[in-house]
Amino acid sequence: MELAGVFALDICAFAVMSNHYHVVLHINAAQAKGWTLREVVDRWHQLCKGSPLAQRYAHNETLNAAELARLEEVVTEWRARLIFIWTLPYNGGFRQLRMANSHISSFPSLVAHENLCQ
Repeated sequence: MELAGVFALDICAFAVMSNHYHVVLHINAAQAKGWTLREVVDRWHQLCKGSPLAQRYAHNETLNAAELARLEEVVTEWRARLIFIWTLPYNGGFRQLRMANSHISSFPSLVAHENLCQ
């Protein structure tokens, strides 16, 4: 439930079973698109250490125009990841997800998301 506050998610319902769980989520992309640069960086830093540039920004250090432009590029990717539901199990969950669903060939490039914080 803590991650719902970091990601652009609303938890609509959930059920905990003896060996699994069900969750109904609303992905609030409109909310995420309205987040400021600062909000995205702060949310991302709750998940990952972030880049040295983002760390400097988070500590209110002055960035030059080129650094700020680069940070905006990176934050665009982070914002997308905070909307994309498959980034939730970012700590090894993809390997387990692929193994559990190996019969499904339509899991697109989950490998690319295994190293979410890089």
